[in-house]
Amino acid sequence: LTCNYHNWKFDLKTGKALVGSDSVKTYKVDRIGDQVSIDLSDPPLIEIKKRIEREFLEAFEKREYGRMARELTRYKLSGIDPLKMIELVILKSFDKFEFGMSHAYGALADWINLYKEEENLEKKIAFLVEAIDHIALDTLRQPSFSYNIQKIDYSESKLKDAVEKEKQGEVESLIYCAFEEGLYFNDLEQVLSEIALSHYQGFGHSLIFVTKVKELCDIFEDKEIQRALTLCLVRSFIFSTKEDLLAEFQNYSKTLMSIEHSRFGKIQGVDENLLNKSTNELFLWFEEVIQDYNEESFYETFLEEAARSLLFFDESLKNRTDNPVVNNVGWLDFTHGLTFANAVRNTCEKYPHLWKAGLVQMLCFLGRNKKFRKEQEWNNWKVLSEVQLRQNLKNKLLDHGEALPIFSSHLTKTFVSIFQEVSFCQNKKSRETLLAALNKYFNSKVKPKHVLRNITQSVRLVQKDF
Repeated sequence: LTCNYHNWKFDLKTGKALVGSDSVKTYKVDRIGDQVSIDLSDPPLIEIKKRIEREFLEAFEKREYGRMARELTRYKLSGIDPLKMIELVILKSFDKFEFGMSHAYGALADWINLYKEEENLEKKIAFLVEAIDHIALDTLRQPSFSYNIQKIDYSESKLKDAVEKEKQGEVESLIYCAFEEGLYFNDLEQVLSEIALSHYQGFGHSLIFVTKVKELCDIFEDKEIQRALTLCLVRSFIFSTKEDLLAEFQNYSKTLMSIEHSRFGKIQGVDENLLNKSTNELFLWFEEVIQDYNEESFYETFLEEAARSLLFFDESLKNRTDNPVVNNVGWLDFTHGLTFANAVRNTCEKYPHLWKAGLVQMLCFLGRNKKFRKEQEWNNWKVLSEVQLRQNLKNKLLDHGEALPIFSSHLTKTFVSIFQEVSFCQNKKSRETLLAALNKYFNSKVKPKHVLRNITQSVRLVQKDF
């Protein structure tokens, strides 16, 4: 059987696509005398489920976007929870991330939560396919980078030491054995959060990923799923960059040591303009005033300043082609300050002893972005209706037009983070600034590829050897 539109070809007995993708239904046919009998009844649900999963995983491995959408729809209309397919995707992909967790998993919980709150079938499927497509791209044609598993008795001190010394095999073995000993992610969350904040690393990604794995493990209670996600997470710790070893941030540890025995104060409302201070100036200022204000006041002030920083982004800099690598800048340098802030609050409300590290790292974002800002009017981005903005931006997530999933994932992460923080903020001005920043980000052009800049930097690097 051939489809004249696509030239797809199907086996008439099995319905299997011989050329093309989607298989088609087949029905049992009997001839009784001059009559032809067709049995239109569906096979048992277990058979339907297996067939859809088989077809879906084949589409996933080839990153066939439309086909994944069709198989998810078949799954949903057959009465099966599509989140079961996400579990299959995680188990199929978690060992294909050579350097550990990427934003493909980092944004997964946000996409799932958007799926859960949506009623429209097409939009529900769109949110899930966007999530799965990112995982498919990041693992496309990748081999299995198996986890090095040895029998080791788990302890928090061993895990911290192994991560610090970047002993990949030992770290992965400790996590595997922790689950073998009966632990789940909730039992590991605190030590993983402490590790994530032990350095200013991955420009905040480590803590963001801890909070997102936590959300995923709240959704998927299965032990194997939680272990797979946690293994992928700790592998990313091993390969994460440590920005506190760079000159600009090298006083991070020194600052934490300086305020180790300081107690937060009682005053609410930090009245200080922080945007014109360098990273080290911010560190020194924080050391001087930490005993004056409470942690929530520091947090909301830093959060508002991060949003204002985005509003003041000098967009002309993102189009430069003659700058050194250290001055590469784009929208994500500013949105990460906000998504990281969201991770800080979610973490530190549970583990208050981490407030100091979280707040100092928030200052790292403010200090780093100082040279990429210029003060400008942002009244045009002010939001009249939070409800209307949320609906408009949610619709934009469903029609973002970005070719690469990393950009839509960042839109989603920032969308979710800012609306969570708006609900937290006590200050009307903070809420207005956050919503304006989100509005501007969603309505600004992201440059997905820097051809001449990349080539210029590559050529100049090589020229140093000649």
